[in-house]
Amino acid sequence: MYKYLVNKNSQSLIDEKTKLQITEKLQKNRIYSDFIGFTSEKELAEIFSQTNKQITNTIVLIGDDNDFSIFIGQIGKLDSEVAIGYLPVSKSSLAKKLKIGSAQESIDALAQRKINEKTIYSISSRYFLEEIELFFSDYKKGEKLIIVTDKNLELALPKCKIRLENLNEDSFLEKTPIQLSAYLKEEIAVANKKDSILKKIKSKITTSSNENNGQKLILSLHAKSFKISAGDNLIDSLGRKYNQTLVIGKSPKNIRLISKRPDLQR
Repeated sequence: MYKYLVNKNSQSLIDEKTKLQITEKLQKNRIYSDFIGFTSEKELAEIFSQTNKQITNTIVLIGDDNDFSIFIGQIGKLDSEVAIGYLPVSKSSLAKKLKIGSAQESIDALAQRKINEKTIYSISSRYFLEEIELFFSDYKKGEKLIIVTDKNLELALPKCKIRLENLNEDSFLEKTPIQLSAYLKEEIAVANKKDSILKKIKSKITTSSNENNGQKLILSLHAKSFKISAGDNLIDSLGRKYNQTLVIGKSPKNIRLISKRPDLQR
């Protein structure tokens, strides 16, 4: 009752030799089924909407971390009772966190089916697992970004990069599990040094200028949900577009994520 999905537009497409090796390992563990390809978020959403626990108890993404982010993005359409697995075919930071450093370890984990329940958060109609970054189109002098928290704290920022992180596993952040950080390019930060809006922000938050890659942290705060409004369309690191106003965290969802069982002490 396992179902395997593959992004046909992945940057980490598997060759026939690798596919055969994975197939043989899945067959050996008696969890094999045909691979199902998708080419768009719409197609993926349709697959999810037609999948429930009567059809399959486990759905697995075969690919890289970007493919898994696309996969998670549409997970709101999937029956919450269906377990989710990841079979990485390239170097993966997420795989390390799930303790599945290789394809073989992933297949072992899928066969063992250790379920780790995790809460993920919505970003408009999509979802993100651990973190997601938002970017804006060309900077225009004077344009502002409006951020409103669930407690109606409203802040105005210059156009910047936004990073959203899911920190709900931190017991101290149970009521405010989403962290929003804003980064400004150093040259823009200098140009706006005397801006009164930034002065107001600095009076409310702690700022840092030791960010690398020429970026300056200008905002960091936690909340249960956020609303972001901007004059231009927003995009994320995968190039996916968002509306001018989007809500983060409005519809949290519990997922059943498969990870590796801990090794037994001898």
